Amino acid sequence: MHAALGRSADVIAPHTAASHVLRCELRRRKVYRVAGGYAVVGWLLIQIAATIFPAPQLPAWTLRLIVIAILAGFPIALVVAWAFDVGLHGLKETAPAAAAEDCPPALAPKWRNIYLLAAIDVVAAAGAGFFLLPRVPGSKLDKSIAVLPFDNFSENKENEHFADGIQDDVLTSLAKIGELKVISRSSVMP
Repeated sequence: MHAALGRSADVIAPHTAASHVLRCELRRRKVYRVAGGYAVVGWLLIQIAATIFPAPQLPAWTLRLIVIAILAGFPIALVVAWAFDVGLHGLKETAPAAAAEDCPPALAPKWRNIYLLAAIDVVAAAGAGFFLLPRVPGSKLDKSIAVLPFDNFSENKENEHFADGIQDDVLTSLAKIGELKVISRSSVMP
């Protein structure tokens, strides 16, 4: 096709060659791996924090602080991945690339397909969870209570009104608490 346009097939546009070299260098320095790992671990930490923080009633700004810290750490992790090799041997400066090194594929096609299918599964599961699970506001919790009727365990059945009176007194006392919604007596009667 290039020959039909009057160009040689050996000539590569400079911007294409530069982007190819940059992609090869990012792959060689494992920046893509660090970005993916950081994204997964960051998401996991945010999910754990969002689940745990409401229990001790921590303020909302603490979760925002965690999210901002994770987002701020992302470019730092990418710069460190570019400059250093991290492994079992510790932190070492990345060696310069060989001059004649060709850019091999990062993954064999078989593994690439497996990772692609796993990524599609994760996106599908996240989408299903987002659209199918009910949305419950996490900050507004309605506190409500229902008082069940008391049973009369005495031998004298004429004392049934005492059990009803105790239930009415408990309902009246709980109704005085402003933050508490008390279910009416007629809703819990058999």
